[in-house]
Amino acid sequence: MSISRYEEENYVNNSKQTKLLANINNSLESIAHSLEGILEIVNEDDKESYECCDETNPCSCRDEDDVEIIGGDFEGEGDEDLRRSAKMYTDELNYPSIDHPFSSKKDCILDYVTNEFGVLGARYTDVIKFAYYLGSPNAPKYDNSNRGYYAMALAPKYDGYLIQGGNDYLVKGINKENDERYFAHSFVDQATDYWRFVR
Repeated sequence: MSISRYEEENYVNNSKQTKLLANINNSLESIAHSLEGILEIVNEDDKESYECCDETNPCSCRDEDDVEIIGGDFEGEGDEDLRRSAKMYTDELNYPSIDHPFSSKKDCILDYVTNEFGVLGARYTDVIKFAYYLGSPNAPKYDNSNRGYYAMALAPKYDGYLIQGGNDYLVKGINKENDERYFAHSFVDQATDYWRFVR
């Protein structure tokens, strides 16, 4: 007895699907095996004492403020204070208080620009780096490869949410050192007489 063309195609398709499912299963088993090793490391980190991290021992550490630092070696990168500020604002955003009722990342960024830079204003890179670390202060070190996603928040072309709308937003102003910097619209009049909307 011969099989029809339809039955033959169905058989071939089923064979391909069976092989594909087997490959997916093998991949998932490999991933699960890899995760077991990672979970063992994480569980060891839950102990009361933490070992010191260095190049030979890349473990998870905590600094004096109990901020977990993944991979350990961020000293000397020059952004420890920025990471601590981002951690503080992240905590305030996740657990708002009466003193700091932040309802969005935009509120945190505007408050950071005003409180951290004051009358000097923030550079473009300052705003982008803080936005990068906000919500994930333990992220890998910021570099220009991370710039595009966060830059859209300041781009008029993309209707950047940091430069328009709501009660407050960023504007550009000339600070006392004659540098163009970003200021919160609610604060810019206290910092300079020369400012403009970002358009």
